[in-house]
Amino acid sequence: LRARVLGMTDFLLFTLYAPLASWGDIAVGEERGTWDRPSRSAVLGLVAAALGIARDEQERHDRLDRGLGVAVRLDAAGTPMVDYH
Repeated sequence: LRARVLGMTDFLLFTLYAPLASWGDIAVGEERGTWDRPSRSAVLGLVAAALGIARDEQERHDRLDRGLGVAVRLDAAGTPMVDYH
């Protein structure tokens, strides 16, 4: 309620605690790197899934993309691990 009184935007805040998560980089060639934080598309995908939007509902994904701003705060980047895959 306070955010509306001050004329600010509504926010959805959540924490991703994933010590063994990999936020896939663009796949080119035989190796795929990883980022130290989720991309905008990863966050939008998580929100869409929580809202029950199926992967094939492109118009709903487009509306979500147009209507949602994303900011990511990284508290601990961690250390990449090597995987045999």
